[in-house]
Amino acid sequence: MPAETPPAGTLNTFVNASRLVTGAREAGAGSLLAALLQTRESPAGVRALLEAPADRYFAGTGLDMVRLAGARRDELADVARSVVEQFRPERILVGASAGCSIEKALIVAGQGAGVPTAAVVDHYWNLWQRFAGDTPDDRWHFCPETIFVPDERCVQRLREHACPARHIIAFDHPLMGKPAADAILSGADARMARRDVRARLGIESDTLLLVFVSETVFDDGAGWDWDQPALEQIFAAATGLARFAASLSGRGKGKVHLLLRPHPAEDHDWDSILPASVRPFVSIDTHLDKRDVLGAADMVFGLNSMLLLEAAQAGLPAFSWFPGGVYHGPRLADYRPEIRDLSSKEEVGRIIGERLARSR
Repeated sequence: MPAETPPAGTLNTFVNASRLVTGAREAGAGSLLAALLQTRESPAGVRALLEAPADRYFAGTGLDMVRLAGARRDELADVARSVVEQFRPERILVGASAGCSIEKALIVAGQGAGVPTAAVVDHYWNLWQRFAGDTPDDRWHFCPETIFVPDERCVQRLREHACPARHIIAFDHPLMGKPAADAILSGADARMARRDVRARLGIESDTLLLVFVSETVFDDGAGWDWDQPALEQIFAAATGLARFAASLSGRGKGKVHLLLRPHPAEDHDWDSILPASVRPFVSIDTHLDKRDVLGAADMVFGLNSMLLLEAAQAGLPAFSWFPGGVYHGPRLADYRPEIRDLSSKEEVGRIIGERLARSR
Protein backbone atom coordinates (compact mmCIF):
# COMPACT_ATOMS: atom_id res chain seq x y z
CA MET A 1 0.00 0.00 0.00
CA PRO A 2 1.54 3.34 -1.03
CA ALA A 3 2.44 5.73 1.77
CA GLU A 4 0.40 8.91 2.03
CA THR A 5 3.42 11.20 1.90
CA PRO A 6 6.27 9.97 -0.31
CA PRO A 7 9.88 10.75 0.56
CA ALA A 8 10.30 12.27 -2.89
CA GLY A 9 7.70 14.92 -2.00
CA THR A 10 4.28 16.16 -2.99
CA LEU A 11 3.34 17.37 -6.44
CA ASN A 12 4.17 20.87 -5.25
CA THR A 13 7.67 19.66 -4.37
CA PHE A 14 8.18 18.42 -7.92
CA VAL A 15 6.69 21.51 -9.58
CA ASN A 16 8.85 23.88 -7.52
CA ALA A 17 12.11 21.93 -7.66
CA SER A 18 15.09 24.24 -8.08
CA ARG A 19 16.22 22.22 -11.08
CA LEU A 20 13.42 20.40 -12.87
CA VAL A 21 13.28 18.42 -16.10
CA THR A 22 9.82 17.92 -17.54
CA GLY A 23 8.46 16.34 -20.70
CA ALA A 24 5.24 15.64 -22.58
CA ARG A 25 3.91 14.45 -25.93
CA GLU A 26 0.10 14.37 -25.89
CA ALA A 27 -2.09 17.47 -25.76
CA GLY A 28 -3.64 16.66 -22.38
CA ALA A 29 -0.25 16.05 -20.81
CA GLY A 30 1.15 19.28 -22.23
CA SER A 31 -1.84 21.35 -21.19
CA LEU A 32 -1.70 20.03 -17.62
CA LEU A 33 2.07 20.38 -17.16
CA ALA A 34 2.08 23.90 -18.60
CA ALA A 35 -0.67 24.91 -16.17
CA LEU A 36 1.18 23.36 -13.23
CA LEU A 37 4.52 24.95 -14.08
CA GLN A 38 3.00 28.40 -14.45
CA THR A 39 2.47 28.36 -10.67
CA ARG A 40 6.24 28.50 -10.14
CA GLU A 41 7.65 31.81 -8.96
CA SER A 42 10.04 31.83 -11.90
CA PRO A 43 10.48 29.79 -15.09
CA ALA A 44 14.22 29.61 -14.36
CA GLY A 45 15.58 26.18 -13.52
CA VAL A 46 13.23 24.22 -15.79
CA ARG A 47 14.21 22.25 -18.89
CA ALA A 48 11.16 21.09 -20.90
CA LEU A 49 11.49 18.36 -23.54
CA LEU A 50 8.41 18.49 -25.72
CA GLU A 51 6.91 16.61 -28.63
CA ALA A 52 3.95 17.81 -30.68
CA PRO A 53 1.19 18.56 -29.91
CA ALA A 54 2.16 19.13 -26.24
CA ASP A 55 4.64 21.84 -27.21
CA ARG A 56 1.90 24.28 -28.23
CA TYR A 57 0.78 24.68 -24.61
CA PHE A 58 4.21 25.88 -23.49
CA ALA A 59 4.33 28.83 -25.88
CA GLY A 60 4.74 32.06 -23.94
CA THR A 61 5.57 30.36 -20.63
CA GLY A 62 9.20 31.52 -20.63
CA LEU A 63 10.39 27.98 -19.90
CA ASP A 64 13.52 26.62 -21.52
CA MET A 65 12.08 24.33 -24.19
CA VAL A 66 13.57 21.68 -26.45
CA ARG A 67 11.18 20.67 -29.24
CA LEU A 68 11.54 17.08 -30.43
CA ALA A 69 9.75 16.97 -33.76
CA GLY A 70 9.55 13.49 -35.24
CA ALA A 71 12.20 11.99 -32.95
CA ARG A 72 12.59 8.21 -33.01
CA ARG A 73 12.59 6.09 -29.86
CA ASP A 74 16.38 5.83 -29.77
CA GLU A 75 16.71 9.56 -30.31
CA LEU A 76 14.29 10.29 -27.47
CA ALA A 77 16.31 8.01 -25.21
CA ASP A 78 19.57 9.74 -26.16
CA VAL A 79 18.14 13.23 -25.57
CA ALA A 80 16.62 12.26 -22.22
CA ARG A 81 19.81 10.63 -20.98
CA SER A 82 21.96 13.57 -22.15
CA VAL A 83 19.73 16.21 -20.54
CA VAL A 84 19.58 14.33 -17.24
CA GLU A 85 23.37 13.87 -17.19
CA GLN A 86 24.18 17.48 -18.11
CA PHE A 87 21.36 19.42 -16.43
CA ARG A 88 21.50 17.34 -13.21
CA PRO A 89 17.88 17.90 -12.17
CA GLU A 90 16.67 17.72 -8.59
CA ARG A 91 13.38 16.21 -9.82
CA ILE A 92 11.82 14.90 -13.04
CA LEU A 93 8.10 15.44 -13.64
CA VAL A 94 6.53 14.11 -16.82
CA GLY A 95 3.12 13.65 -18.37
CA ALA A 96 1.66 10.22 -18.97
CA SER A 97 1.17 9.93 -22.71
CA ALA A 98 0.39 6.51 -24.16
CA GLY A 99 2.79 4.91 -26.61
CA CYS A 100 6.38 5.81 -27.41
CA SER A 101 7.09 9.21 -25.85
CA ILE A 102 9.65 11.51 -24.28
CA GLU A 103 7.94 10.87 -20.94
CA LYS A 104 8.95 7.20 -21.02
CA ALA A 105 12.49 8.07 -22.08
CA LEU A 106 12.78 10.48 -19.15
CA ILE A 107 11.41 7.92 -16.69
CA VAL A 108 14.12 5.48 -17.75
CA ALA A 109 16.85 8.15 -17.69
CA GLY A 110 15.74 9.48 -14.32
CA GLN A 111 15.58 6.08 -12.69
CA GLY A 112 18.97 5.21 -14.13
CA ALA A 113 20.47 8.37 -12.64
CA GLY A 114 18.73 8.00 -9.28
CA VAL A 115 16.65 11.18 -9.75
CA PRO A 116 13.19 11.21 -8.07
CA THR A 117 10.80 10.82 -10.99
CA ALA A 118 7.03 11.24 -11.10
CA ALA A 119 4.32 11.14 -13.75
CA VAL A 120 1.16 13.21 -13.60
CA VAL A 121 -1.94 11.77 -15.29
CA ASP A 122 -4.26 14.28 -16.95
CA HIS A 123 -7.36 12.11 -17.35
CA TYR A 124 -9.43 9.47 -15.58
CA TRP A 125 -9.00 6.84 -18.29
CA ASN A 126 -6.42 4.44 -19.72
CA LEU A 127 -4.44 4.36 -16.51
CA TRP A 128 -2.21 1.31 -16.82
CA GLN A 129 -1.93 1.64 -20.61
CA ARG A 130 0.05 4.88 -20.17
CA PHE A 131 2.94 3.03 -18.53
CA ALA A 132 3.03 -0.10 -20.67
CA GLY A 133 5.76 -1.29 -22.98
CA ASP A 134 5.16 -2.46 -26.52
CA THR A 135 2.62 -5.10 -25.52
CA PRO A 136 -0.16 -5.18 -22.92
CA ASP A 137 1.63 -8.05 -21.21
CA ASP A 138 4.38 -5.57 -20.33
CA ARG A 139 1.99 -3.14 -18.71
CA TRP A 140 4.29 -1.55 -16.09
CA HIS A 141 7.52 -1.37 -18.10
CA PHE A 142 7.76 2.42 -17.73
CA CYS A 143 6.35 2.87 -14.24
CA PRO A 144 7.89 5.70 -12.17
CA GLU A 145 8.10 5.54 -8.39
CA THR A 146 5.39 8.20 -8.00
CA ILE A 147 2.18 8.71 -9.99
CA PHE A 148 -0.18 11.64 -9.45
CA VAL A 149 -3.78 11.13 -10.60
CA PRO A 150 -6.79 13.50 -10.68
CA ASP A 151 -9.17 11.48 -8.49
CA GLU A 152 -9.14 9.01 -5.60
CA ARG A 153 -11.01 6.57 -7.81
CA CYS A 154 -8.00 6.58 -10.13
CA VAL A 155 -5.83 5.66 -7.15
CA GLN A 156 -8.11 2.72 -6.48
CA ARG A 157 -8.18 1.60 -10.12
CA LEU A 158 -4.39 1.63 -10.33
CA ARG A 159 -4.17 -0.43 -7.16
CA GLU A 160 -6.67 -2.89 -8.57
CA HIS A 161 -4.40 -3.20 -11.61
CA ALA A 162 -1.49 -4.02 -9.27
CA CYS A 163 0.44 -0.88 -10.14
CA PRO A 164 3.97 -1.25 -8.69
CA ALA A 165 4.53 2.49 -8.15
CA ARG A 166 5.55 3.14 -4.55
CA HIS A 167 3.28 6.17 -4.31
CA ILE A 168 -0.06 6.82 -6.05
CA ILE A 169 -1.50 10.16 -5.00
CA ALA A 170 -4.60 12.14 -5.99
CA PHE A 171 -4.02 15.83 -6.76
CA ASP A 172 -6.11 18.89 -7.53
CA HIS A 173 -6.14 19.21 -11.31
CA PRO A 174 -5.39 22.89 -12.10
CA LEU A 175 -7.75 22.88 -15.10
CA MET A 176 -10.76 21.64 -13.12
CA GLY A 177 -11.45 24.25 -10.48
CA LYS A 178 -12.51 27.84 -9.99
CA PRO A 179 -9.11 29.38 -10.80
CA ALA A 180 -9.23 27.69 -14.18
CA ALA A 181 -12.79 28.84 -14.71
CA ASP A 182 -11.80 32.40 -13.82
CA ALA A 183 -9.06 32.19 -16.43
CA ILE A 184 -11.62 31.59 -19.17
CA LEU A 185 -12.55 34.93 -20.67
CA SER A 186 -15.40 36.67 -18.88
CA GLY A 187 -17.25 39.95 -18.97
CA ALA A 188 -16.12 42.44 -21.61
CA ASP A 189 -13.31 40.12 -22.71
CA ALA A 190 -15.81 37.32 -23.33
CA ARG A 191 -17.99 39.58 -25.44
CA MET A 192 -14.95 40.62 -27.47
CA ALA A 193 -13.88 37.01 -27.96
CA ARG A 194 -17.41 36.06 -28.94
CA ARG A 195 -17.57 38.81 -31.55
CA ASP A 196 -14.06 38.32 -32.91
CA VAL A 197 -14.16 34.54 -33.11
CA ARG A 198 -17.53 34.53 -34.80
CA ALA A 199 -16.40 37.18 -37.26
CA ARG A 200 -13.34 35.10 -38.09
CA LEU A 201 -15.55 32.06 -38.75
CA GLY A 202 -18.19 34.03 -40.64
CA ILE A 203 -20.86 33.34 -38.00
CA GLU A 204 -23.40 36.03 -37.15
CA SER A 205 -23.46 37.31 -33.58
CA ASP A 206 -27.03 36.14 -32.90
CA THR A 207 -26.37 32.56 -34.01
CA LEU A 208 -26.61 29.76 -31.44
CA LEU A 209 -23.10 28.31 -31.53
CA LEU A 210 -22.69 24.64 -30.63
CA VAL A 211 -19.18 23.29 -30.09
CA PHE A 212 -18.33 19.63 -30.59
CA VAL A 213 -15.09 18.44 -29.02
CA SER A 214 -13.69 15.49 -30.92
CA GLU A 215 -11.36 12.82 -29.54
CA THR A 216 -8.51 10.67 -30.72
CA VAL A 217 -8.61 6.90 -30.25
CA PHE A 218 -5.93 4.24 -30.03
CA ASP A 219 -5.68 1.07 -32.13
CA ASP A 220 -7.53 -1.39 -29.93
CA GLY A 221 -5.43 -4.50 -30.34
CA ALA A 222 -5.95 -7.61 -28.27
CA GLY A 223 -5.34 -7.11 -24.58
CA TRP A 224 -5.09 -3.32 -24.52
CA ASP A 225 -8.66 -2.70 -23.33
CA TRP A 226 -8.58 1.04 -23.95
CA ASP A 227 -11.18 3.16 -22.18
CA GLN A 228 -12.48 4.88 -25.29
CA PRO A 229 -15.55 5.22 -27.50
CA ALA A 230 -15.65 3.74 -30.97
CA LEU A 231 -14.76 6.01 -33.86
CA GLU A 232 -18.27 5.47 -35.18
CA GLN A 233 -19.70 7.04 -32.01
CA ILE A 234 -17.52 10.12 -32.37
CA PHE A 235 -18.52 10.50 -36.01
CA ALA A 236 -22.21 9.89 -35.21
CA ALA A 237 -22.22 12.53 -32.47
CA ALA A 238 -20.63 15.17 -34.69
CA THR A 239 -22.89 14.32 -37.63
CA GLY A 240 -25.97 14.31 -35.42
CA LEU A 241 -25.19 17.78 -34.05
CA ALA A 242 -24.52 19.07 -37.57
CA ARG A 243 -27.88 17.73 -38.73
CA PHE A 244 -29.62 19.50 -35.83
CA ALA A 245 -27.90 22.76 -36.77
CA ALA A 246 -28.96 22.41 -40.38
CA SER A 247 -32.51 21.28 -39.58
CA LEU A 248 -33.30 23.96 -37.02
CA SER A 249 -31.84 26.70 -39.20
CA GLY A 250 -33.68 25.41 -42.27
CA ARG A 251 -37.04 25.34 -40.48
CA GLY A 252 -36.72 28.97 -39.49
CA LYS A 253 -36.42 28.17 -35.79
CA GLY A 254 -33.36 30.40 -35.57
CA LYS A 255 -29.75 30.38 -36.67
CA VAL A 256 -27.66 27.46 -35.38
CA HIS A 257 -24.05 26.67 -36.25
CA LEU A 258 -21.67 23.90 -35.19
CA LEU A 259 -18.00 24.57 -34.49
CA LEU A 260 -16.16 21.26 -34.66
CA ARG A 261 -12.92 21.18 -32.72
CA PRO A 262 -10.72 18.24 -33.77
CA HIS A 263 -8.36 16.71 -31.23
CA PRO A 264 -4.76 17.86 -31.87
CA ALA A 265 -3.62 14.26 -32.41
CA GLU A 266 -6.43 13.05 -34.65
CA ASP A 267 -6.39 12.78 -38.43
CA HIS A 268 -10.09 12.35 -39.19
CA ASP A 269 -11.15 13.61 -42.62
CA TRP A 270 -14.19 15.53 -41.44
CA ASP A 271 -14.97 16.89 -44.91
CA SER A 272 -15.65 13.36 -46.10
CA ILE A 273 -17.31 12.24 -42.85
CA LEU A 274 -19.91 15.01 -42.67
CA PRO A 275 -22.72 14.97 -45.25
CA ALA A 276 -22.41 17.71 -47.86
CA SER A 277 -25.89 18.95 -46.95
CA VAL A 278 -24.80 20.05 -43.46
CA ARG A 279 -21.41 21.56 -44.31
CA PRO A 280 -22.77 25.16 -44.64
CA PHE A 281 -23.74 24.90 -40.96
CA VAL A 282 -20.38 23.58 -39.73
CA SER A 283 -16.98 25.19 -39.18
CA ILE A 284 -13.89 23.08 -38.52
CA ASP A 285 -11.06 24.83 -36.74
CA THR A 286 -7.86 23.57 -35.13
CA HIS A 287 -6.12 26.92 -34.65
CA LEU A 288 -8.33 28.78 -32.19
CA ASP A 289 -7.15 28.94 -28.60
CA LYS A 290 -9.49 26.94 -26.37
CA ARG A 291 -10.25 30.08 -24.33
CA ASP A 292 -11.52 31.73 -27.50
CA VAL A 293 -13.57 28.66 -28.39
CA LEU A 294 -15.21 28.58 -24.96
CA GLY A 295 -15.64 32.33 -24.94
CA ALA A 296 -17.61 32.14 -28.18
CA ALA A 297 -19.63 28.99 -27.44
CA ASP A 298 -23.21 28.72 -26.25
CA MET A 299 -23.28 24.95 -25.68
CA VAL A 300 -20.47 22.37 -25.65
CA PHE A 301 -20.85 18.72 -26.61
CA GLY A 302 -18.50 15.75 -26.66
CA LEU A 303 -18.04 12.26 -25.31
CA ASN A 304 -15.24 11.97 -22.73
CA SER A 305 -12.99 14.95 -23.52
CA MET A 306 -11.58 16.90 -20.58
CA LEU A 307 -12.40 20.08 -22.48
CA LEU A 308 -16.02 19.38 -21.57
CA LEU A 309 -15.07 19.76 -17.93
CA GLU A 310 -13.19 22.98 -18.60
CA ALA A 311 -16.29 24.30 -20.38
CA ALA A 312 -18.51 23.36 -17.44
CA GLN A 313 -16.11 25.00 -14.98
CA ALA A 314 -16.34 28.16 -17.08
CA GLY A 315 -20.12 28.18 -16.68
CA LEU A 316 -21.08 26.75 -20.07
CA PRO A 317 -23.67 24.00 -20.45
CA ALA A 318 -21.59 20.90 -21.23
CA PHE A 319 -23.01 17.60 -22.44
CA SER A 320 -21.67 14.08 -22.95
CA TRP A 321 -23.39 12.04 -25.67
CA PHE A 322 -22.54 8.49 -26.71
CA PRO A 323 -24.79 7.75 -29.72
CA GLY A 324 -26.19 4.24 -29.71
CA GLY A 325 -25.62 3.77 -25.99
CA VAL A 326 -23.19 0.87 -26.52
CA TYR A 327 -20.21 2.33 -24.66
CA HIS A 328 -19.83 0.58 -21.29
CA GLY A 329 -16.55 2.08 -20.09
CA PRO A 330 -16.15 4.89 -17.55
CA ARG A 331 -17.84 8.14 -18.51
CA LEU A 332 -16.82 11.66 -17.60
CA ALA A 333 -20.36 12.37 -16.39
CA ASP A 334 -19.99 9.56 -13.84
CA TYR A 335 -16.97 11.30 -12.33
CA ARG A 336 -18.06 14.91 -12.66
CA PRO A 337 -21.66 16.00 -11.98
CA GLU A 338 -21.08 19.24 -13.92
CA ILE A 339 -21.31 17.21 -17.12
CA ARG A 340 -24.82 16.22 -18.19
CA ASP A 341 -25.07 12.78 -19.76
CA LEU A 342 -27.47 12.63 -22.71
CA SER A 343 -29.08 9.30 -23.49
CA SER A 344 -30.64 9.74 -26.92
CA LYS A 345 -30.71 11.77 -30.12
CA GLU A 346 -34.17 13.00 -29.14
CA GLU A 347 -32.84 14.39 -25.86
CA VAL A 348 -30.03 16.17 -27.69
CA GLY A 349 -32.49 17.77 -30.09
CA ARG A 350 -34.79 18.82 -27.27
CA ILE A 351 -32.13 20.64 -25.23
CA ILE A 352 -30.81 22.44 -28.32
CA GLY A 353 -34.34 23.46 -29.27
CA GLU A 354 -35.06 24.70 -25.73
CA ARG A 355 -31.85 26.73 -25.67
CA LEU A 356 -32.61 28.19 -29.08
CA ALA A 357 -36.12 29.18 -27.99
CA ARG A 358 -34.74 31.01 -24.94
CA SER A 359 -32.29 32.95 -27.07
CA ARG A 360 -34.85 34.32 -29.54
